[in-house]
Amino acid sequence: MGKTDNLSCYRIGIPKDAPITFSYLKPAPFRFPLPVSRGILWLVPVLVLLVSVTVLRGGNHSVYLKSDGTLMAMGQNTYGQLGDGSTTDRSSPVQVVDSLGNPLSGVVGSSTGPNYTVYLKSDGTVWAVGMNSYGQLGDGTKTPRSNPEPVLDSSGNALSGVVGVSAGGEHTVFLKADGTVWATGYNAFGQLGDGTTTDRLYPVQVTYAGGFALTEIVGVSAFGNHTVFLKNDGTVWTVGKNYYGQLGDGTTTDRSNPVQVVDAVGAPLSSVVSVSGGSYHSVFLKSDGSVWAVGRNDYGQLGDGTSTYRSNPVQVVDAVGTPLSSIVAVAGSNHSVFLKSDGSVWTVGLNNAGQLGDGTTSDRNHAERVKDALGNPLTLVAGIAAGNAHTILLKSDGTVWATGYNFNGQLGDGTNVNRSNPVQVATQVQRLTEEFPPYFVSVATVSVPENQTLAVDVNASDPDGDTLVYSLIPGGDSSKFYLNTSSGGLTFQSPPDFENPDSVAGSNTYTLTVGVTDGTAPVTQSLTISVTDLNDPPAFTSPATISVPENQTLAIDVNASDPEGTALVYALAGGADQGRFSIDSSTGVLTFKTPPDYEANASVAGDNAYAVTVETTDGVSTVGQSLVVNIVNVNETPGVLSGAVAVMAENLTVALDVNGSDPDGTSPVYSLSGGADAAAFSINAATGILSFLSPPDYESPGSVAGNNAYAVTVRISDGSLFVDQAVSVTVTDLNEYAPVFTTSASSSAPENLTFALDVNATDADGDSLIYSLAGGADEAKFSIDPVSGVLRFVNPPDFEANGSVAGDNAYLVTVQADDGFYPVTQAVTVTVTNRPDPPVFTSPVAVDAYENQVVALDANATDDDGDALVYSLAGGADQDKFEINSTSGLLRFKTPPDYENPGDADANNSYEALVRVADGTFLRHLTFSITVTDVFRPIVETRPAESVGADSAVLKGEVMDGGGAAGVTSGFLLSLDPDPRFLQTGVTDLTGGIDTGAFSVTASGLVAGKKYYFRAYAINGEGISYGSDVHFTTIADLQPGWIGATPGATKDWWTSPWLGRFFQSSNGWVLHEKLGWVFPVRSPSAGVWLWLDGVGWLWTDDKVYPFLYGEGGVGWLYFFGLHDGTRLFYDYQLKKWRTVQNP
Repeated sequence: MGKTDNLSCYRIGIPKDAPITFSYLKPAPFRFPLPVSRGILWLVPVLVLLVSVTVLRGGNHSVYLKSDGTLMAMGQNTYGQLGDGSTTDRSSPVQVVDSLGNPLSGVVGSSTGPNYTVYLKSDGTVWAVGMNSYGQLGDGTKTPRSNPEPVLDSSGNALSGVVGVSAGGEHTVFLKADGTVWATGYNAFGQLGDGTTTDRLYPVQVTYAGGFALTEIVGVSAFGNHTVFLKNDGTVWTVGKNYYGQLGDGTTTDRSNPVQVVDAVGAPLSSVVSVSGGSYHSVFLKSDGSVWAVGRNDYGQLGDGTSTYRSNPVQVVDAVGTPLSSIVAVAGSNHSVFLKSDGSVWTVGLNNAGQLGDGTTSDRNHAERVKDALGNPLTLVAGIAAGNAHTILLKSDGTVWATGYNFNGQLGDGTNVNRSNPVQVATQVQRLTEEFPPYFVSVATVSVPENQTLAVDVNASDPDGDTLVYSLIPGGDSSKFYLNTSSGGLTFQSPPDFENPDSVAGSNTYTLTVGVTDGTAPVTQSLTISVTDLNDPPAFTSPATISVPENQTLAIDVNASDPEGTALVYALAGGADQGRFSIDSSTGVLTFKTPPDYEANASVAGDNAYAVTVETTDGVSTVGQSLVVNIVNVNETPGVLSGAVAVMAENLTVALDVNGSDPDGTSPVYSLSGGADAAAFSINAATGILSFLSPPDYESPGSVAGNNAYAVTVRISDGSLFVDQAVSVTVTDLNEYAPVFTTSASSSAPENLTFALDVNATDADGDSLIYSLAGGADEAKFSIDPVSGVLRFVNPPDFEANGSVAGDNAYLVTVQADDGFYPVTQAVTVTVTNRPDPPVFTSPVAVDAYENQVVALDANATDDDGDALVYSLAGGADQDKFEINSTSGLLRFKTPPDYENPGDADANNSYEALVRVADGTFLRHLTFSITVTDVFRPIVETRPAESVGADSAVLKGEVMDGGGAAGVTSGFLLSLDPDPRFLQTGVTDLTGGIDTGAFSVTASGLVAGKKYYFRAYAINGEGISYGSDVHFTTIADLQPGWIGATPGATKDWWTSPWLGRFFQSSNGWVLHEKLGWVFPVRSPSAGVWLWLDGVGWLWTDDKVYPFLYGEGGVGWLYFFGLHDGTRLFYDYQLKKWRTVQNP
């Protein structure tokens, strides 16, 4: 069921092509036929039936359309919206009249806005009444009307040709019979669709952005400040406000010309059969039953399971996420209603007044089923409508039910109580008992093939269920037909012949008129029946059984003919052996995919008879033919199975086992048929063994070519056919001699080289030799080249660091030579000899040196021979700046370098010197680079003390820069006097650490309540640096006690002039004469804090002081106040003072 802005007129959605007739308590019936293209019925309640009230922008009125086309109205009338010529509110229905006082008549439809009403007459004109602030009445003025006035075009003539109206918030939309759309009224958001935001007093045509008229529209829905259009191709277009994305074009941009609704990937939404607009959302029903929605979604009114606003349509789903299938879908203000084909109703969205009808007032973001008062699903619903905050349901028994907001009685149940389950509307629609004529439901134009009598099954339906009688109306071609009066079956008297038409027109088109009656006046329908030509099928002309020889692919040239001469197309269509064939689609040539072999029968039946079905078609008719292709045996030449090359060793006779086969199963016969060396061979005729007549000698080849390669041709015969095979027999040599080593078994090699020995061996057979290691105590220290035989140490041997296993510099290894048949070995001893070693520098070539010192670096070298080394300067850009110790290699500046006054050749504090070292035999040189670095006193900072207690504190500091020198020493100077420094009286030196970074020292043994001064210091080779002077005060050892008390006359009783008499116990508690047990604590000023059970801390002037309770076993704490900048607390459990740093 739809809605007309939640007022008194309802657009009831009913499944397509389901004609419905309603009657009311008034005598005259009122019938509503459904349009063929859309399942939407405009149902307007009559006076005594359904009363509905709209509350929108202060409006509150109801309008009723009577069966005679006149109207009644009631409710608020501030703007004259009741149309009775006054502005007086009415609590009872009054007649809607024109300006002359005559009842407005001929009305067939109505749509209401917040404070105005629009009426559609049967002549296609539109009349309007009520509020007109924006020109929504379309009469060229902004004057409100209390009598309906005709809507005018811009020329002042009555708007005509209108078939549908829809009232929005303050704008009105008109659908004309030609599919164009016109609109008038409020246009701030472009909702009129004319490309502007200018309000209009006359209807203007809705256009595309290019100025072209919007056409082919079959449905409109206006609500709030946007409008929805449905085109006859199933696409949807929208215009107006788009703040929530309700236009569905993927944006939130307002539009003044229609834009197309698109899905999430930008494709046009299609196959839509109905549209419905809500306040800020739109609902679309597709032909497949799916429902889609777009726009505002904070109440879940889009039904996609979320509350996310959407600018592209999303599909409505149920509680488990299954897409909803519906036959009717409508939008209320902030809720949506769906009717399924099974008569159930589902709702989604805002439910504050129970408008969803599910028994709750909980909002829903997925479709839930409407239930009756007992909680059972509501069934047998035939139509639905959605109001602002209520829902109307039409059941198949004619009763009307409603749920939701009922403040103004719009549910029609006689109360003003909101309902969360549907209640029946009092005095409902009932079934009609009057007779109504039947109507045809079968098609009026058909095509039938020639040569048959059946034409068409004529069908009609009767709303009253009466028995129908069919008849032929004389005229046209009716004499050529028979009509079954009961079933409506229409047949030709004789089969029509396309080639010989006998219609009245002399063509193959027959026209006639049929009638149907239910006992009243007959209803007629004109029929047009077109006879179509039939196609004659092709016929095969080739035989169905053939025989073909084996070993070929061609089976048969399949042929067929077509009476119409149409080119035929051939194909395989089955048969047990179809998979072994292929066919040319144009020529029909049938071939085997592989040549059939009679001896290797592959037919499914195993009888060399291959079954296949072929078919041919002329594009209309297809015929088939089953074929059997028999394979005929053919004698075949024998084949050779053995190879054409043989290799054998000398001194043997058997050369090759020649093998052949005959496809026909005949035993082959072997013989020699030629070849250059045929005289040297013989062959066994039965077995095919090919042999030398005498053993060949490799060293004395007997082949004609003289190269140990013998050529002979053998023949294989089945008695009729034969095959020759050329065979090449190669004779190979046999190995007869082992290799012999020619190198000595011992050799010497100097140290520090890898080469040890060139191992050599010879082979009398001339075979290539492969060398390898085969053992020896020192095998792991060697490698050998497998081709050349060069023996090498893996690492150069060092005479001084003797590495042989025996420890005598004699390395033992076994080598092997192999000719592929006879491996031989030889034990080899390689003696390493000594040779002098040069010295080697071990010092770094580049070093840093601090300024103002003479030592540059220690030039060190080593000598593996242990020779004495002598150092000297041999050059360098700054040689004259240095001197060197000839024995130790210590390199020194002649005068200390000054960083600020560089003396090197480049004046960049980088000095170079070439140092020579000699061992008596060898000389070695190395250039050293000495970079002089700057040195200054360190930078140190004093940080505040931490963890200050009564007798200790942690002193904090940081060496920010060590001054470029290593070995920085740091610490603190502590004193009771300001500005402590070294050598002052009373200053304590607390060493902190070495090197740079943060450091700390705990000062202990301090005196409570004293102010101490300390500063950090740091020392390097350049001197001492001090940090800033910082002070701290140790915590005073305060004790709880009384002030100004004197002993009393009685022992242990005291008298205080400001407190009175009290008894002081040894543990700090006192018994006060009037207060009871209290606990006193001294204050930094006059007065005493007292702790009193049930009261807390009390000051002596009776003001309550805040106290603390410390967790973790601390107990009650008293906040003493600030003492020398530190917050001080007293712990009554541990009886000690605490600070934040030392709790």
